[in-house]
Amino acid sequence: MADLVLYDILGGDSTAPIAWAPNVWIVRYALHFKGLKYITEWVEFPDIESTCKKIGAGPTRYKDDGITPHYTLPVMYDASTSTVISDSTAIIAYLDKTYPQHPRVIPPEMGGLYAAFQDTVDEAFAKKAYRLTVYPTARLFGERGLEYYTRTREAVLGMKLEEAAPPGSKAREKTMQELEDGLRRVAGWYDKARPRVDGGEGSVVFIHGTQSPCFADLFVAVRLLWLKIGVGEGSEVWSRVLKLDQGRWAKFVEWFASEGYNVGQ
Repeated sequence: MADLVLYDILGGDSTAPIAWAPNVWIVRYALHFKGLKYITEWVEFPDIESTCKKIGAGPTRYKDDGITPHYTLPVMYDASTSTVISDSTAIIAYLDKTYPQHPRVIPPEMGGLYAAFQDTVDEAFAKKAYRLTVYPTARLFGERGLEYYTRTREAVLGMKLEEAAPPGSKAREKTMQELEDGLRRVAGWYDKARPRVDGGEGSVVFIHGTQSPCFADLFVAVRLLWLKIGVGEGSEVWSRVLKLDQGRWAKFVEWFASEGYNVGQ
């Protein structure tokens, strides 16, 4: 049995769980990158706080009142060291420190740059994608999870989920165009990396100008995977993303799928 236990938010049901949360997927990608085995403990939305308290996981931030602790997933438990870690960034740092014999996800000298890269990617396209994913993602949850998801997301949005980007609306098309523009911006970064390596026509070149990914590439791939799961593989939104820039992102996400990154253990 694996020593590492990853706590994830349940999509689907307990008989056929679906991993969907991007902040948990980045940990899954990091674990795969390092070649570490783990098991998943699925937690429904309403049970996150009680589960975290039960296993001794600390809060990751405070609610709007600045006083009440807010508990989120992912959380990881390492049985080999009896350690519980909250938050994806802290988990990846722990894995790099505790398992140095495996490939390092974030080299010490790259921590600040990768943090800035994450913020920039989210500003470029992920925040636009949220308005497109927030309503269709609701289909992934059972009754208890759906109530929690709907209530908390509508409170943030200030509107019904279905009003965020209704199909056929000008607001939806505007958001879609902003998403596409953001992805073109990210594509420009990769174009600057391509001259560093001759990978051949149609090959995938990563942000460091290599044919092997780094954490920044994992982050972009996870954001795209989250978008795909949220809107649905057969949706118009995902179809438009795959057609962008002569299929650049289709090749990108397929590389990670072919290397086994998309397996939720």
